[in-house]
Amino acid sequence: MSGNETGYKWFKWWIAGGVTIAVLLLATAILNYQFVSRMIAMQQTRQELSQEVVGLEKDIRQASQSEGGQADPGLLRALIGHAQTDSVAWIELRDGADQVIARSGMKLPEIDSPAKQRASIRERKPTFHVRDTEIGRVVVESFGMLLPPSKAGTRPQYGILEMAMAIDPSATGVVWPALRNLLIEAAAAIALLIALIMMALRFRAYAKGQHLEQQVAIARQVQQDLLPVTRPSAEGFDVSAECDQAAEVGGDLYDIFTPAGAVDKTAFVVGDISGKGLPASLLMGVVHGAVRSSRWTGSRSEHEEATRQMNRLLCEHAASERYASLFWGHYDPATRALRYVNAGHPPPLLVHDGKVDLLSTGGPVLGLLPNARYEQGSVTVADDDLLVLYSDGIIEAANEAGEEFGIERLADIVTHSDVPAEALRERIIEAVRVFTKGVITDDRTLLVIRRESAAVESNTELASAAA
Repeated sequence: MSGNETGYKWFKWWIAGGVTIAVLLLATAILNYQFVSRMIAMQQTRQELSQEVVGLEKDIRQASQSEGGQADPGLLRALIGHAQTDSVAWIELRDGADQVIARSGMKLPEIDSPAKQRASIRERKPTFHVRDTEIGRVVVESFGMLLPPSKAGTRPQYGILEMAMAIDPSATGVVWPALRNLLIEAAAAIALLIALIMMALRFRAYAKGQHLEQQVAIARQVQQDLLPVTRPSAEGFDVSAECDQAAEVGGDLYDIFTPAGAVDKTAFVVGDISGKGLPASLLMGVVHGAVRSSRWTGSRSEHEEATRQMNRLLCEHAASERYASLFWGHYDPATRALRYVNAGHPPPLLVHDGKVDLLSTGGPVLGLLPNARYEQGSVTVADDDLLVLYSDGIIEAANEAGEEFGIERLADIVTHSDVPAEALRERIIEAVRVFTKGVITDDRTLLVIRRESAAVESNTELASAAA
């Protein structure tokens, strides 16, 4: 089992555990609400029962005073009957001998014996019960009550009043705190459940994205390996190069190398693949491989034919919207000639005695016209001459107003800069950065190559020999 499959298996277990917890939280919230709401409703009903008992006790006291301080059984029965309402299931009043004085409503079978009720009242223990009846759940509670004497000259009696009142399940105002907690806890549990489900549904896409990121990182490393690892160097030249990519991988390429079979020559290459990202980087690798493997430095015809073959290769195997611009040339120190083919690439600048020549001889971009023809150009590179190769990301870099940096600004910088290659490269890159305020929308490649004078070459050779 691969690492990704193992990770996905554990992820499924974690998701299952999270879903279980979310369901338990939701079930717990509902059960807690039911329990708490019942408790609150029951307590509210008991309070209403107590208020009913206080009111009834007051009515009995007033009625007995009007009767000379005695309790008329008929009057007590009338008061008990009046107290029995829709919410009051039944009322029963018993005297000190536990004989029923008055009763109203349909009483359930005896819950507690009269003796037990009196004992609980004396010991101040709870005397209420919750029972299911035809009218719903009711609270049954017993209360001790001091009754007026039934005859003149006798002492007041300590009676028992038993009352049952229906619990009102619609008392939302009473249970609102519990309902609010239920809503909050249920919303949290449902949100967690939805989040876990979304994670489970999106995990495979996320895993594929992570895998793709790894592949892009590998592609970036491969692409970096294709470019010169350290500061590029060429015998007799002061060289500085830079390649900034707008994405993780790009379509620009540059190289400086000694061609196979031509150890006395130096090849200078810069190219740009249409688009950005992985497709451009893959095509860049194809073009770079063709440049390195072709035999193109032997003669003019070899160079032109190698360019035509590369064009046919891209036309046959690359997508129609994929094409490449390429400048590739080689310098022969014996003749001081730079022979090149420019296949639709922004023309490099050759600066000699303060004048700028554009190296544009060649043909169209590679990969669009199967039968395109290419021509080799040739220029002489003298001591202290400056060669600047670049991609369109340099001259087409735009500012906020949409104005491009342009080849004129680049030419102005290089014709007024008698500095080493590295310093000039940094000056150009800084000028572009300031112009665009640091925004990079396309890959930028820049090579600054200055032909060293014979005196500098001799000093370098002497230093190497001494070392």
